Amino acid sequence: MTVDAAAAAAPDVARARPAKVLAVVVTHNPPRPGTGSDGHDLARHLRALRAQCDVVVVDNASTDAAWVADCARAACCRVIRNTRNLGIAGAVNQAARIAMNEGHAWLATFDQDSQVPPGAIDGLLAMCARHPQGARIAVAAVVHRDRVLGRDYHHAMDVIAEADGVRELRSAITSGSMVRVAVLQQLGPLEEQLFIDVVDHELCLRVRRAGWLVVEDTRFAMPHSIGSATVHRLLGRTVVCTNHPPARLYYRTRNQLEISRRYAAFDPLWSLKGVAQLVTAALRIVLFE
Repeated sequence: MTVDAAAAAAPDVARARPAKVLAVVVTHNPPRPGTGSDGHDLARHLRALRAQCDVVVVDNASTDAAWVADCARAACCRVIRNTRNLGIAGAVNQAARIAMNEGHAWLATFDQDSQVPPGAIDGLLAMCARHPQGARIAVAAVVHRDRVLGRDYHHAMDVIAEADGVRELRSAITSGSMVRVAVLQQLGPLEEQLFIDVVDHELCLRVRRAGWLVVEDTRFAMPHSIGSATVHRLLGRTVVCTNHPPARLYYRTRNQLEISRRYAAFDPLWSLKGVAQLVTAALRIVLFE
């Protein structure tokens, strides 16, 4: 691992604002603009995020790592360049250690194709400040809106309660979420053995079991993609396939089964839903992929 020289230049901008939030963007072979990948414009995404908070880009051994570093430098972001792919969990944990060392209160996590809504960071902080149980919020997230279908991700069973534009959730995905740094210090980092899929859900279940809250602010919606989605029709119903590569399917299946087993006693509804989703995903793969 090497820390890019851009780290020396970026803090000049960061010092002008309070060190409240550090955002991390994890990259691995992001496509260049104009290559046919919808929603991918790394430089534009980094600029939009850097306008709202301090940002560190953790690159997981991209084949075009120099270009990723150039995009980060142009947006005044710090860069960590890993010589091997540490997965989402390992990369986020690197940024979490920086957040702890520098005294940031929150760590915001984003994917390489995440387009943060304007004002989202300050909006999430304000939501936590006015929430009647704000001191118990461990994870605060924006709404995640599917780029293909234009609808929110959440299944009805994901929502525990909703009031005044805030949803209390069973779990939230990594991209577009802020995690309270003190919670990571108390309960430990993301589980690196999981590598990628279900890493975020494991953390949310862990913090909820410890008495913390996971909430979502419905005022901010962020376009998001899961895999390379394609839409099909079956018996009059819309069916969406993610077309993930085999390695992702392996991690998704292995990790979902493990975390469903581990948290079955704490949240049986989440665990059963996760296993059922694996079954329906397998059917979609057989029929359409």
